[in-house]
Amino acid sequence: SGGSKGIGKFATFVNSYFRTVFYSTKTIKGEVGYEGICKLCSGKIPGSDEVTQGIGYFGVNDKNMPILSEFNYPILEKFNLDASFVRQEIEYGTDIYILGFKGESQWREEIIVKILDSFMSAIIYEMLEIEVDNIIINKDTLKSIVYNEQIVKAKAKPKIISQYLLLQDRDTYVEEVEVDQLGKAKVFIRVFEGEESCFAENKCIMIRYPYMKIKDRKIQSLVKVGALCLIPDNKLNEKLREIENPQHTDWEFNRIEEPVIRNDFKNKIEDLYRKIN
Repeated sequence: SGGSKGIGKFATFVNSYFRTVFYSTKTIKGEVGYEGICKLCSGKIPGSDEVTQGIGYFGVNDKNMPILSEFNYPILEKFNLDASFVRQEIEYGTDIYILGFKGESQWREEIIVKILDSFMSAIIYEMLEIEVDNIIINKDTLKSIVYNEQIVKAKAKPKIISQYLLLQDRDTYVEEVEVDQLGKAKVFIRVFEGEESCFAENKCIMIRYPYMKIKDRKIQSLVKVGALCLIPDNKLNEKLREIENPQHTDWEFNRIEEPVIRNDFKNKIEDLYRKIN
C-alpha cells in the first residue's frame, strides 16, 4: 500500500548476476499477483539513434503493472521459481526470487547495508523487521548492526551511520516545514564535527511514508552536515507517489501531463528544497 508500482525497492538487485528479480505476493484477502523486473544494460536500437531505457518488466500493459489473479492468466497459478518452496493456504506475504543469485561470502552484508540505507527509518519507527540468514534487524538490534564493522564496512559507514544519528541522536535539530496546501514535512539536520566529520555527506536524504528512502539531494553548505526529510502519510506523500519511477529512486515531474499542474507542483517541491537549504 505504500508503494506506487508494486515492484519494490532495489536492495535485492545487488545480489543478482542477471540483475533480474521476481516478486510474488499473496494477501489475506486471497489476492495473488507477481511481476518481474530486469535492470538491463542500455544499448543502441539498430538502425536508429535511440537508446534503450535499460529496464525490462515481466508484467502487463504499457504501465508495467503486475499480473494479478483478477486477470485470470493461465500462467498465474503455475508461477513458482523455487520447487522447494510453496506458500501454504494460510501463509501470506511477499516472496522475492533473485535470479542468478550471487552466493559469495559477503552477500549477507551487502543486502543488510542496502536494507539499512533504504529502510532505516521504517525500522526505527517499528514498522519493519527483517531477517537475513538468521540476522534479525529491528529497532532493538539496529544500533549493534549499524556499528558492526564486519557488516557495515568503511565505504558504507558515512551513509549508514549518518542516517542512524540523524534519526536517533539528541543532537539532531528537527523542524516541521509546510509545503503549500499539501501538508508538512519533518526535516532532521545535524552538524558532524571532530571525529564524526567523516560521516557528513552534505546531502539530504529524502524519505516518504511508509518510511522508505527515495533519493539523496545535495545540500549547499560550508559546514559539515547531514540532513533527512521525512514526508509523512499526507497529501504531499500521495502526490509524490503518483510521479515516482518504478524503482522508487526519483520523482519525475514529466509524469504529470497537464503543464500548469506540473509546473505548480514542481515549484512547491523546489520551495521545499530551498527551505531545507
